[in-house]
Amino acid sequence: VQAHDGELFTAWKKLGQPLLGFVTPTDSSLFATAPLGSAPNLVVVVAADTDGPLAEVSLAVNGAAVELERWSDYFFAARIVGPASDSFLELSGASRNGRMQKRTLGTPSAVAAAN
Repeated sequence: VQAHDGELFTAWKKLGQPLLGFVTPTDSSLFATAPLGSAPNLVVVVAADTDGPLAEVSLAVNGAAVELERWSDYFFAARIVGPASDSFLELSGASRNGRMQKRTLGTPSAVAAAN
């Protein structure tokens, strides 16, 4: 659970499993919640390894790297230009032992435009 500016963001993971995903915009494969009416240009991500925080977390929007603001060891955020739901988002994370994880989220048109 992460509180930020008086609002709660949550994400759940199975014990012993890594977690890398989008809290907002909503990633339907992730058990996460964000406040209703969250800013449309806000991207919130969650990143956890099996035993703690990931060593590195990065985000690209439509192929361009975006700086993430660290909210805690596990939650990060960025405000982007335009609605996040209309963008192709690529999230990458690396564990302390170098294992890479990657998640993508985006509309078919955003994916096509980014490739």
